[in-house]
Amino acid sequence: MGFFGKRPQARRPAVPGSVIASLAAFGEAVMAAKRAASPVTDPRFGWEYMEPVMMAMTGAQRDQVIQELYDAALQARDREMAMVGAYKLLCEFDGNLADERFQALRDFYLDLMQRMGFPSAYLTGYEMQRRAERGQ
Repeated sequence: MGFFGKRPQARRPAVPGSVIASLAAFGEAVMAAKRAASPVTDPRFGWEYMEPVMMAMTGAQRDQVIQELYDAALQARDREMAMVGAYKLLCEFDGNLADERFQALRDFYLDLMQRMGFPSAYLTGYEMQRRAERGQ
């Protein structure tokens, strides 16, 4: 088949569909853990959940991973919790990514934490730094 006969191959997702589908549930688990002042203990969100994302973030698919998580969070039915889930999942790789989509997710999370009345003691150092940059 000649050059013009080839169809462009669809880009394979970097983030498994199961991770995308459970972003809001992960966000809910994160917030429940925040309320309890404990780490996330929900067995659904252990290494098996995070590993494909962490591995993809170390390679050439890094930008694609961030975009897929960002897009999925914005399009989710429970957008608020999916944004928390996407943000915290990316934080597991690097809590201070230099990426505007990551910053947007972090800013949303910081605003949510403030609206929910969480004191600054519940924030990481990177989150406190971002909060100060934003003048909060």
